[in-house]
Amino acid sequence: MDVYVDNPHIFVTKYRVMTKRSLIAFLIFGSVFGIILGLFFNSIYATIVGFGIVLFAVYEKKESDNNEKDTFNNDANKEEEDEEEKLFKYNLLVLLAEVMKADGKLKSRELDSVKSTIRRYYRSESEQKAALKQFQLILKTRNNIHDVCNFINDQLDDVGVTELFMELLAVAYADDDFNDKEKPVIKQIRNLLGISTQEYQRIYALFMKKRQDGYYRYKKTEQSKKSNGKQNESYDQTTRVITIKEQEAYNILGVSENTSDEEIKKAYRALAIMYHPDKVSSLGDEAVRQATESMKQINQAWNVVKEARGIK
Repeated sequence: MDVYVDNPHIFVTKYRVMTKRSLIAFLIFGSVFGIILGLFFNSIYATIVGFGIVLFAVYEKKESDNNEKDTFNNDANKEEEDEEEKLFKYNLLVLLAEVMKADGKLKSRELDSVKSTIRRYYRSESEQKAALKQFQLILKTRNNIHDVCNFINDQLDDVGVTELFMELLAVAYADDDFNDKEKPVIKQIRNLLGISTQEYQRIYALFMKKRQDGYYRYKKTEQSKKSNGKQNESYDQTTRVITIKEQEAYNILGVSENTSDEEIKKAYRALAIMYHPDKVSSLGDEAVRQATESMKQINQAWNVVKEARGIK
């Protein structure tokens, strides 16, 4: 008989638990039998040993139950995180499609940008191909972006929403032409995601700096070209020296030159909490990477403003 195992790790865990339980049951049975014999033959030593084994077996059973509970809870949490990541990626594809369809043309550079996003968010080649097919189906479907944005608002915190929104801007700017037909769609999504005008200006400044530094692209490297004889794509690992002008720094922090030092400190601290990479850990490695790079830009912006103002 064929046995289908959805999660091999859980199957092996259950087998080990069952084996341990069988051993415990055997110990208990044997110990009780030993106690009975001890009482029957009036052997105090056999009785004491029997009781000792029983107590040990009961303790082991309790520990086994606790370990089993912890194991299954960890598996459930991992599956929940995987599901959250899948839903995040799917809704990202839906919104990318809406931006791409905004001007009524499916431009090759915009499609290249979407492919780059897919390659960054999906790990294996098979996952990337499946995601691209899914995206092509989404392009042909009429999607309710109100429902999508409501779901995103319910599931993601501020940093998750921000990083997703910057991915949409990356497609809009793929052909270096954020045109008048794309702007209303971006604005509609922005409003549905609850991003205020002031917050949008801050996100936009952060996005433009990251885009300038190439954080929304893959770059073919010599090492990846030699890998398995294939011309694979991977991240450009070249160390970048982040340089931010003073006005850029104010924009990234979401403050103005007239803002007081104390208010700027508050703004920076709020962003440092908001962009902590752990907050998007359930959304996958790429979301963590983008949040980490955002935080680097924010830290650099803070250093520029702090130095310009002489803030201690």
